[in-house]
Amino acid sequence: MAKQPFTDPDAGKTAEQRFSERSRRLRDAMRLKQPDRIPIQLVMSYMLAEMYGVTRQEQHENAEKELEILEKAALHFQPDCIAGVYNNPGPSPRH
Repeated sequence: MAKQPFTDPDAGKTAEQRFSERSRRLRDAMRLKQPDRIPIQLVMSYMLAEMYGVTRQEQHENAEKELEILEKAALHFQPDCIAGVYNNPGPSPRH
């Protein structure tokens, strides 16, 4: 059987369309409904520090920096949901 080339199912969609579909996908899965495809959730933790050249301490203590590198990872991996350091007691950035 010949392998089929990968085609991005999100190609050509707007950011609003992708956000809406990802939100619905996660809600459906949490409500034990059949989602359109398997949702992907990434918990990056300190892998973000390794990937983007900051120390773990800086990532842990600097909420703005963690958000910046978390956004870079989200754009790179394109998951349905992404999180940084789990259960970080530090302050969250305000946006």
